[in-house]
Amino acid sequence: MEQTFGTVKYLLFFIVIIAAAVLALILAGWYPVVLVNGSPILKTTWEKAKLGAINFTNAQNRLAGYPSLNFYASDNKEILREVETGTLTFLIQDGVIQQEGPEILSGLKHLSAERAASELKSRPDLGEAAKSVYGLELDDFRDVVLLPQAREDLMKEALGERQLDFEVWLRGIKRNARVRLIFVPYQWDGEAVR
Repeated sequence: MEQTFGTVKYLLFFIVIIAAAVLALILAGWYPVVLVNGSPILKTTWEKAKLGAINFTNAQNRLAGYPSLNFYASDNKEILREVETGTLTFLIQDGVIQQEGPEILSGLKHLSAERAASELKSRPDLGEAAKSVYGLELDDFRDVVLLPQAREDLMKEALGERQLDFEVWLRGIKRNARVRLIFVPYQWDGEAVR
C-alpha cells in the first residue's frame, strides 16, 4: 500500500511538471500553427512575421504622410485578416522552398545564410532599420525577412539558369505540399491561405 501511494505521488508530480511545461510552451508561442510536409511553423515565427508586416505598413504610411493604422481596431479586422493570411502564405511558401529547393540548388541553406550574412555585413545600419521599420530585432529580421528573401532569390537564379520559371515551379510545389493549419481560423487552398 505504501509503495502504491509513493508511485501515485511521483506520477502526479510528473503530470504536474509536464502540464506546467506544456502551458509555458503554449504561453510563449512555441507550438505549431502550420505543418508543411510535417515540418512545423511556430506561432512565435508567425507573430514575428505579422509584427514585421504591420510595422512595415505603418512605416510606409508615415512616410507617405498618412497616420499609422491600428490593425487591431474592430473596423480594421479585414486588414488584419489580410496581414495574417499573407504572412502565413509567405511562411508556407518559404517552407516549401526550404524543403524542395535543395533538389534544384545543392547547398541552398548554406548559400542563403551566406547571402543574408553578406547583406548584414554590407549594411551596418540594418539593425537599426530593422527595428525602426519592421519592429524586429536583427536576428528576427534575418530569420523572417532576409533568409526567406535570399532563398527565393537563389531559387529564381538557379531555375533561370535552367530556363525554368520560378512562379510555375513554386505553384507546383505548393500544390503538391501537404499543408495543415492548426489553431488558426484559415484554410490552405494549395495556392494561399484564405
